Amino acid sequence: MRKQTMQVVVMSVVLPAALTAGAEPLQVLNGAVNDVPAGEMLHEHLVDLARGQLAERAAEVVELASPEALRERQRYVRETIIASIGGLPDKTPLAPEVVGTIERDDYRIEKVIYQSRPDHHVTAALYLPTPRPAIGDPPYPAVLVPCGHSPIGKAAEAYQQACIGLVKHGFVVLCYDPISQGERRQVLDADGKPQLKASTTEHTVIGVQCLLLGTHVAQYRIADGIRSVDYLLTRPEVDPARIGVTGNSGGGTMTAYLVVADERFACAAPSCYITSFRRLFETIGPQDGEQNFTGAVASGIDHADFLEVFAPKPMLVCAATKDFFDIQGTWDTFREAKRFYAAFGHSERIDLVEANDGHGFSAPRRTAMLRWMRRWLQRHDDAVVEPVMTLAEPAELQCTPTGEVLHDLGGKSTFDFNREHEQRLLPKRAARFKDDGSASWLERVKTLTGINPPQAAPASREVGTSRLGDLTIQKVELRPESGIVLPALWCAPAGGTQAGRPVVYVDARGKSAGFLGNAEDTPGAVQALVAAGHPVLAVDVRGWGETDVKTLSYGELGRYAGKEWQHAFLGLHTGRSLLATRTEDVLSAVAHVSTRPGVEPGVAVIGVGAAGPIALHAAAFDPRIKEVIVDGGLVSWSAILHEPLAEAQLPSVVVGGLTHYDLPLLARHVASTRKLTLLNLTDARGKQLDFDAARQEFDRALPDEELPNQLTLNVADTTGGGPYVETLGSNGAR
Repeated sequence: MRKQTMQVVVMSVVLPAALTAGAEPLQVLNGAVNDVPAGEMLHEHLVDLARGQLAERAAEVVELASPEALRERQRYVRETIIASIGGLPDKTPLAPEVVGTIERDDYRIEKVIYQSRPDHHVTAALYLPTPRPAIGDPPYPAVLVPCGHSPIGKAAEAYQQACIGLVKHGFVVLCYDPISQGERRQVLDADGKPQLKASTTEHTVIGVQCLLLGTHVAQYRIADGIRSVDYLLTRPEVDPARIGVTGNSGGGTMTAYLVVADERFACAAPSCYITSFRRLFETIGPQDGEQNFTGAVASGIDHADFLEVFAPKPMLVCAATKDFFDIQGTWDTFREAKRFYAAFGHSERIDLVEANDGHGFSAPRRTAMLRWMRRWLQRHDDAVVEPVMTLAEPAELQCTPTGEVLHDLGGKSTFDFNREHEQRLLPKRAARFKDDGSASWLERVKTLTGINPPQAAPASREVGTSRLGDLTIQKVELRPESGIVLPALWCAPAGGTQAGRPVVYVDARGKSAGFLGNAEDTPGAVQALVAAGHPVLAVDVRGWGETDVKTLSYGELGRYAGKEWQHAFLGLHTGRSLLATRTEDVLSAVAHVSTRPGVEPGVAVIGVGAAGPIALHAAAFDPRIKEVIVDGGLVSWSAILHEPLAEAQLPSVVVGGLTHYDLPLLARHVASTRKLTLLNLTDARGKQLDFDAARQEFDRALPDEELPNQLTLNVADTTGGGPYVETLGSNGAR
């Protein structure tokens, strides 16, 4: 398609210097929503939604009494969680190899590499006791130790101490590096060095890709654990009927997950993870990608289910008084699980140990875990303590020369598997788009997104007026649902003269960005549009502008997942994604504009930055939207699958979106019935693409097909909103 050039229209309006989102005359909410600081509105709304869903779950679970009802609940939990991660991969050859041995007086450590998936290497330390009278001859009980979020994985001091304490008391112990930790970093630079500092960041960026594919980063983590059990069972030293699992922090998380996914465990002791979702959300909030299952809370899943699904097998909850995982939530969960075990007739098989210390696999919790494993796997109910032990240096436990398995052995990373998965989906998406009827194709989009278009205009009220240069601004509050207020600014041409379509303007930077040009005294897009005769409603959808998230991480995780990462995960849990609810906010704004006196039918929507995909989705579900301009939006979700260091894309994810469609296909669908202009599209890191690169993404999504006549793909200067003015038609045009 021919590249277009646009004339820039500039109004003669001088803006106040340093105008910001919270300054007059653009502020609407006066800093609060229903006595809640505006920046906390979205958080409170999502947490309140979760509270209601968890209360419904609790009311259902408390009524369970018969063993049959309890077992049905366990079946539901297993199936729901496994489905939420996209199932589990088929088992393939482990191809195990012992690459080194460390000899100690009464045990040895074998350094082992095996493949949990083809060419996906797991590095592990296998602790094997030396036969002696005190422990007898093999086979011995075994304990799997998934690591927490230690950068050095299996070599971390606390995990070595846990393993040595067990092996000295007659257990075979397997401690393996999780993905993104120890020797298994998944994003390396050209020199083989990790590109991300924290494993939690790497887990989360992997997770963003997985969510688009309808899978989950926890699938990789759980599969590694299951295959590690498979490896244990290849060893003649292991008694297959006596396998336990324990881990701390992220390893406690994996302990909880593994007893759901693998019924071969006979005993479990998660440490420093179990609390309750309610207390988690009300305190530190959701954590990294692996800890947030799709629709978990909406499906009635809570932390207690990770304990109850294991009943009546022995379960010890190891907790810390001063943990950041709230201890009150731990006791609430334990109390419910204790009732569950009691209903099976085995309340003695679940217990809780609380040490008055902080987060970590400290000696009190390691000792309690050791005694628990001895009681239930060895039938020794005694008060052993940790023995004197010699720890290995981290380099001693390395299975590879440099300590980076991808650098030394090659093989496939999680990103490789995700790209291959997306490549298999690509032709299926194109075929569905061409072969499915428009209505059925769009209905599947609606199901995947969870978008529920509003049936009527939202409640609204005008809260004052102000002036900006020659522009009169009417301040409006829109209330699309309980607990949510959208601040908006209505700007009409002078004298009520309407020469162009009404516009809903949505900018991820906040509505005030529409009033700011690139230079201090340069007017913005809103002034240019109004000067050209277009009435404009500039609106902040939830969590942007005046309700911007101001309390969450802006560090590495905030950069790569987006500063709204915790809110995105709350939406994931509750079944109300940020993309879906923000799309509904735009649709509410369209409904409001459509009912304003003197406004003719037919609304244009302009979505800037991360509002671009939202504008596209809104147009797909509302025929009142006659024109759409996307400026600076993401070119495609597929681009995320080809960029391991994608930035701030989690809030724009649709779970399973790439199983059916992608943004270029949605753009084609919108352009089949209305005018669509795509300006300055970006890659997954927010870098603006040139025309050819943007067009290539559209050709990849649907090969050998021309763009619709009503779709303009362009790179243009949007300073002052000129291209918006030139692009938009008048009311009588279409």
